[in-house]
Amino acid sequence: MKGRFSTSVDQPVSPKVPPGTYALIGEDYLADPKATGRELDFSDARVSLCKWAVDAVEPKPEDLASLEACARLEYAAVIRKGTYLPPKAGDAVYTPGELRGDLLVFHLKSGELRGSYTLAAKNEQQVKTKGKVEKYEVEKLAAKELEAKVKSIAVEKLK
Repeated sequence: MKGRFSTSVDQPVSPKVPPGTYALIGEDYLADPKATGRELDFSDARVSLCKWAVDAVEPKPEDLASLEACARLEYAAVIRKGTYLPPKAGDAVYTPGELRGDLLVFHLKSGELRGSYTLAAKNEQQVKTKGKVEKYEVEKLAAKELEAKVKSIAVEKLK
């Protein structure tokens, strides 16, 4: 299945992106930050907290902390899904989920693309459960596992 991602070889950011200076977010989050029910949630809570703090009528001390965290952000690391095959559970059959895409790193002040990385992750071949579990629960848990793998790979690439 051909996806729409374009990064075929990693083009690392140089110098490396310091921890705490980037927000890791999905392209769908950029399009609609308020959307809910995404299959994979690539959102950064700091970005949402920044918006709430800016919109606060009477700022609280925790709003100031959120704004300070926002001020430290220098990069947006954007996960683009090229190909996403969600995990599927059937009667005694499980098909692992898979995501292939890329990670684009933008410098916030200049808007420049500073680097890009390939991303690929897949669920384990088997799902272990205790007792009777509904199909949708297996799919939801497997999707969360895949989401965590993609985030982990993205963070490692930025180190």
